[in-house]
Amino acid sequence: MIQPANAEDLIKRNALIMSLSQHLSPGFSVVPPTVRFPFPAVAHPEMGLCAVFVHESPLILEEGERRWYGAESVDPERAIAEATMELSAAAKAPLDRVTGIAWLPQGYSRLEMPGICTSPAPEDAAAVIEDALTRVPNRTDAPLNPWYANYIVGASGPKGPPSEPVRRVSALVEKVLEGIFADKEAVIAGTVLGPTEFADPRFLLPALLACASEDWDTVRSSTGRVKGIFPGFKLQLTPDPGSLLGYRVDGVTAATPYLIHGPVAAVIRRFDFDGEFALDDLVGQFARYLEKNGLDATVLEEYEYRLATAE
Repeated sequence: MIQPANAEDLIKRNALIMSLSQHLSPGFSVVPPTVRFPFPAVAHPEMGLCAVFVHESPLILEEGERRWYGAESVDPERAIAEATMELSAAAKAPLDRVTGIAWLPQGYSRLEMPGICTSPAPEDAAAVIEDALTRVPNRTDAPLNPWYANYIVGASGPKGPPSEPVRRVSALVEKVLEGIFADKEAVIAGTVLGPTEFADPRFLLPALLACASEDWDTVRSSTGRVKGIFPGFKLQLTPDPGSLLGYRVDGVTAATPYLIHGPVAAVIRRFDFDGEFALDDLVGQFARYLEKNGLDATVLEEYEYRLATAE
């Protein structure tokens, strides 16, 4: 898929797509971005999904060549096909249950082209999306479940708040990091982060606790401790397409609070360089942790982009 040039473009584009929700008919909804598909999509429970490709720079259609011209070389029809295939892969959906449209707010064409909106008005783009989705059931009888529900729930995140044990661990981690960071900056991929981001179960807490647990096990093994006398802590990670790293923390089991406090403090201090916590390899170690434990690490491939656009 054609990616926006930078994080600011991605934020603007995603905000534009999310704004469509108030112009869609009942039954249609906008689904947030996921780790597999970094843009919102439009969904309908009886029709399927629609990817929305947005190009905001001026484009003019040359009717004879059927080619679009502008400051940037873009082929909207190809972009629609790429976005549709990527959304299908992200949702694990049959390709014939997914469609796409191109929204060109500064596009100009005297021809009406199916799936392409050249109006800046979101209500016009919404109408093109609804038309595209309405055509989907006419070309397939592939069922929507269970992939449709899985994608919608995953993109929207958990319905309820974290469990009480996870909230306690989150609060403990935030308190520990407030003391460690003090007046120093913690940086990942050029983004300055605070204790709250590291303590969030759907943000960086999965990486922090996974690395802390792994480090503690290494220390315990090297000191010859008998297994079971000084146990580490067990971490329950759940795949979560709507989270920063593709996983969220759903459970933490520790013998004592110190077995979270100590290892968390140690793993953060390991990345203290010249008065700054440079924590890029925290995510690198988390990727290795996932692979070692037979979990999917490919969800981390574009985490830097998501991190830069996180609100």
